[in-house]
Amino acid sequence: MFFWFVASAVLVVLFATRGRRVLRRQLPGLPIGSFVFLVVSGAWTRTVLFWWPVAGIDAIARRPLPEFDRPVALLVLMETAGFVATVWLVARLRLTEEGNRRRLLHTGRLPREHLR
Repeated sequence: MFFWFVASAVLVVLFATRGRRVLRRQLPGLPIGSFVFLVVSGAWTRTVLFWWPVAGIDAIARRPLPEFDRPVALLVLMETAGFVATVWLVARLRLTEEGNRRRLLHTGRLPREHLR
C-alpha cells in the first residue's frame, strides 16, 4: 500500500513539473521524504491517524501521536542521533562555507571532492 502512495505522489510531482527540468529533479524528494517520515514515525500503525482526512479529525485527538508513545529516553536518544548526524554532514560536506551552501541550495549539488 505504501508503495502505491509514494509512486502516485512521485507521478503527480512529475506530471506537475512537465517542462521544468530543474524543478522536476528537485521535487521528487518531497513525496519520498514524506514516505520515510510515515515509516519512521509509525503513523502507519494506526489506521485512524494515517487516514485522518477520511476518518475525520476527532479520532486523532483521542490518543497521543506515535512519537510520544515512546519512552522519553528513546526520544532524547533519537533526537541526539539526528543532531549528531546533521553536524557531521555539515562538517563533512563543508556546508559552513558559503560557496558550498549556495551551490547546494541553487543546484542541489556539491563539489565532488567533498563527497569522497
